[in-house]
Amino acid sequence: MNERVCIGYIDIDKETIFEVGKFSVLWNVFESDCCDCHCSASKIIDMENAIENLGKEPFKRLAKEFIERAGRLGDSTEEYVSKRIYPQAGAKITPENKKAHMPLVVKFIESEGEDNLTGAMLAIFRIRNNMFHGLKGCSELDDQIELFRVMSAVLEVVIQR
Repeated sequence: MNERVCIGYIDIDKETIFEVGKFSVLWNVFESDCCDCHCSASKIIDMENAIENLGKEPFKRLAKEFIERAGRLGDSTEEYVSKRIYPQAGAKITPENKKAHMPLVVKFIESEGEDNLTGAMLAIFRIRNNMFHGLKGCSELDDQIELFRVMSAVLEVVIQR
């Protein structure tokens, strides 16, 4: 059994804290080094050529994790992306941006990480925003530890490009 800690009113596994912390640090480095300290969807789309030529293994792992998560929830890929990555309630994303960016994420997942790696980075960007702007429930983080691991692996590859 993994060691658990209580932070505020959240009982959480220490390994989850480590993985979320690692993701947070890697996101900070990515945003600093690759986005001039301010990431946006348009900056991610602008780095498409650099991202598309990276090693695909971490991207494939991320796509697989999304596919598995959608399956466990009984969602199609599009439903999963719409409800879980691009939730409308509380998210500060315009309907126009959701309509423009969501298909890139769906295409990435449906290609099993072989195509449209920009879609992977847009998904990570949304999950980061959901996490740090209060849309991702902390009580659910233990169930998302593998998601944070694979997102960190993608960030490591992108940062090292």
